[in-house]
Amino acid sequence: MFNRAPVPLTIALLALNALACTQQEFLFLTRPGQGTTGSKEESEAYYAAMDSPPEPTLSEWLKSRCFDSATELSAFYYNETDLGLGREMRCAECTSGPRTGLISCSVSNHGVPQGLDLVQFGRARPASIAKALGDLEDFVSGRRTVRGATVTMDFDPKRTSDKVRFYIYDASDPQLFALDSKGSESLIPGLQLDGEGGTFNSGVKYMRNCLSCHGGRFDSETQRIVGSTFLDFDLSFLVFANDDLNSHAPRIDIAAASHTTRSARNLDQLRGMNALVRKVAAAVGAAEIVKRIDGSYDQPVEQATAVYHSGYVPTGWPDTQVVRQFEGRPVSAHEFYDVAVHRYCAMCHFSQTSNNNLSQVDPNRPLTMGSFEQWFSNTNNRDDQDGLRLIHRDVCGSSEMPHAEVTRLNLLRDARALAYICN
Repeated sequence: MFNRAPVPLTIALLALNALACTQQEFLFLTRPGQGTTGSKEESEAYYAAMDSPPEPTLSEWLKSRCFDSATELSAFYYNETDLGLGREMRCAECTSGPRTGLISCSVSNHGVPQGLDLVQFGRARPASIAKALGDLEDFVSGRRTVRGATVTMDFDPKRTSDKVRFYIYDASDPQLFALDSKGSESLIPGLQLDGEGGTFNSGVKYMRNCLSCHGGRFDSETQRIVGSTFLDFDLSFLVFANDDLNSHAPRIDIAAASHTTRSARNLDQLRGMNALVRKVAAAVGAAEIVKRIDGSYDQPVEQATAVYHSGYVPTGWPDTQVVRQFEGRPVSAHEFYDVAVHRYCAMCHFSQTSNNNLSQVDPNRPLTMGSFEQWFSNTNNRDDQDGLRLIHRDVCGSSEMPHAEVTRLNLLRDARALAYICN
């Protein structure tokens, strides 16, 4: 059997970036055909079309969405699954007043996106993770004043078509979107979240950054994003300062870290956030996200005593179903999902619903990867009626999937998962 072991990826990453620079085409976080919002003009038109203008600064956005109330939640960690950044995550729900029912989340980035960190600063994965967690720890502890760019989103059950909206705010200092910054933590149309382009602001994807995983499509007639959802927090994807991965990284003093550890506080705050995400997912029809949250806790996630357990596998991937042979033995659907689909596909595919599905012939059968049939025998794809051949093309051939740079690089490091998918 293959074991998960790192392999040198610098050459592969630089090759991907060289391709992007040469052709001015980006592989990641673009989701072609989704109406795009892949330009400054469209993103600004999206803001302008909102029934009430977006707040010009992050502090004003937070204040108007109940973040100064007792319902605010916050957690601090590193997201190693897709973007490779330290995350200052905050969520809140308005439980009274004219905005009752509004659920909002704000995530501020710390460190440099892992792919960009390597090509621009030469930091390999362990050093990049340590630097990001160190910057985040210093910020929360008050030893650092710079907050990175922030992506925010809110859900309003009173809205009709666009119940979920996205907003992007610049860093505090220096401004990351230097080409069009209006000042510290001001509203901006986009930011860079990976290493494509090779330098800051040469690979800005604008609102497509959000649509690529949160689902949704840009309606150019109404200039609204419709069909998006919040994403749940899969704790098995998060890295904390006291995790084994960072035991050899010199940037963080493990003994001094207090805010960015896998602490009872952080885990409980993430549980509360998952409870809010579940409300949103249920309201917008993201059934697989609801099921993943329900299956990851030992009791309803709204309960303060609910405990997270890793290893959730959808019922559509049963242990009794053999899906392939590998090295002379049968591989069950359950094992295939756990090794290959969970970490590299399910997070974003679970956001697919009939409201944002443009890749499938029948929109009522979105490609959620909620069952083994969708992987091995899907005939509903617009591009190719042979769904397995399409997966091999996009994952093993063109490198279009996974659709985030860090996720793609993680898959290339994971010899077992790559072999399960491509061999």
